[in-house]
Amino acid sequence: MVLDLGELVLDSRELAEAIVWFKKHGYAFGAKKERIGGNCKRVRLEKGNFLYEDEWCGDFQAPGREIVIHKPTERRVWQMAYWGGMLPEFEDPEFIGETFAFLKTALAKVSVKRPFRGPEYSEQGEFAYLCEVKGDISNFNGEEKIYHRRELVFKQCFGGSTAIEE
Repeated sequence: MVLDLGELVLDSRELAEAIVWFKKHGYAFGAKKERIGGNCKRVRLEKGNFLYEDEWCGDFQAPGREIVIHKPTERRVWQMAYWGGMLPEFEDPEFIGETFAFLKTALAKVSVKRPFRGPEYSEQGEFAYLCEVKGDISNFNGEEKIYHRRELVFKQCFGGSTAIEE
């Protein structure tokens, strides 16, 4: 699929492959996190014609956003916002750590077909991950959930699109 972004035309597969590469080298894989004020952090990565930034504030509830910039034109070409996290009743730091460790294993399964978060379904031990998405790389929204022993413990929404200029 061709993405017509105004004066810039991109191949959707090329963009999806870049997003997947960034995600597989970013937050879930121990990329260097830069503090950018208060309790906010950022991961910045570059590959080929693209620059990627992932910024979030907080820990257990951590709203944030990811953007991809086309370096030759310095244009933002894709972005995704996300919000949510651990449900408030789960406060045990050890359990939260286990939940986020499992989340990272699910995020590691991101694919070119679904370059947003994790797979539709993944499980490990007593944890299960579900991710529903509507749309495609050009315009999408979704929700991911983590269950522990069939009880919902984590819920996060996300949405995004390509960025089109006149």
